[in-house]
Amino acid sequence: MSGITAPIAVPRAAAPSRIRAGFFRDVFTAAYLLMLCGTLYSIFVVATPSGAIMEKAGSSSSYTALWMALYGFLAFFLRQELANPVNLLAKNRWFGLFLFAAALSYAYSPPAAQLVVTKLVMFALTLLFGLYLARNYTVGRFISLFITLSAVVLIVHWLIYPIQSHLTYDRMARATLLGISPYGGLFGHKNLAGTFFGLSFLACYGRALIRPRRWRYALLAFGHAVALVAAGAAGALLCAVVGALVMTGFHLVAQRSRYAAVFFIAIAMAAVAIAAVGTSTILHAVGRDAGMSGRWRVFEVWPNYFWQHPLFGWGYANFFTGEWNEPAEALRTLTPYHARYFTFESGYLEILIDFGLIGGGLFFAIMATGFRNAIRIALRPEVTYGAVPLGWLVFIAVMSISDSGLRIHNLVTAAVVGWTYFGLSVRRRTQPAAPTWRPVWTPS
Repeated sequence: MSGITAPIAVPRAAAPSRIRAGFFRDVFTAAYLLMLCGTLYSIFVVATPSGAIMEKAGSSSSYTALWMALYGFLAFFLRQELANPVNLLAKNRWFGLFLFAAALSYAYSPPAAQLVVTKLVMFALTLLFGLYLARNYTVGRFISLFITLSAVVLIVHWLIYPIQSHLTYDRMARATLLGISPYGGLFGHKNLAGTFFGLSFLACYGRALIRPRRWRYALLAFGHAVALVAAGAAGALLCAVVGALVMTGFHLVAQRSRYAAVFFIAIAMAAVAIAAVGTSTILHAVGRDAGMSGRWRVFEVWPNYFWQHPLFGWGYANFFTGEWNEPAEALRTLTPYHARYFTFESGYLEILIDFGLIGGGLFFAIMATGFRNAIRIALRPEVTYGAVPLGWLVFIAVMSISDSGLRIHNLVTAAVVGWTYFGLSVRRRTQPAAPTWRPVWTPS
């Protein structure tokens, strides 16, 4: 019998995936994350004779050299990803306008120290690390890598407890809810430890919300929660609880669970109860007071300096420079006991004092875009770890009320903001192309 047979379906080779993270990139990503999270911070600091940990590791030459190497690799990878960097600014207008406004702020307030402009470049690179993550990792793969790192860090963190536990991580000597002194371990500072273990808890909790092997991740989330409480970072603890509640609510909605309405009603009732008794009760429960450890003092004097440069601000890192002639030196005359402050103790106040209403507004637009992207992913039930990016952003947004980490370069909080912001612009590239089929005619 001769002729033409019926068409045979032959799979066409799938389009190459844009997710090209291999072993070397995973190693680089892990190293960069460990540095961003402050996990290696204590290696580069020196204990004072009194046992307190110094908070400045940037003066260490080895610390600087390691960051320079990481910047070089990051620039190399970004150059491979971006054929034309100008397109990055054109497609991500909020980011481009923010960089322009940040640079323009120095024209209105000339740099008061030599390294001020360099710090702005490092802050931009911290945000661009989020672009690197969005281009090279799916949400699921990145969170899986972070969970693996967090498990290793958790084990080492407690293994060195006999060595590090005698150090002072809280100058006010406040005990934790576990009845022990705050323990920073690998991090050298309780707030760094609180941020890391808070994010780690939310990542493991997000994985525990889905099957299979949820109990394994629930146990790991519990371990991170214990480390978070032991760090004595009360703000991070409360923010982790809020982030977990938001993740639970969005997970129930995404799964179309019949318990979603019950959950939101319970949350509303709890909010009413907290409003009735006052937030001071919650703060006292975690060993804090309504004055937030004296932060209200700098909150009160902040407007005096903001309204001196309201549009473009003082410039990034140009108010608290650490120099003898820094603008912040005048804070001594406005605060009790003439205490010296190194920050306004709030990420939002820091962003506005550095970039003003224009630059600060553009940065908040970046955060809002990140929230929009995170919400879209959280509502897609097929995305693994879909609720984690939203939980992380909620954690950072709430914590930034009384913590300045949001605007600090080389810190994981800014990197998460960049990751969620750039995620939408490349989200169609974060999954391999589906196989296509074509008919092939063959003679009999």
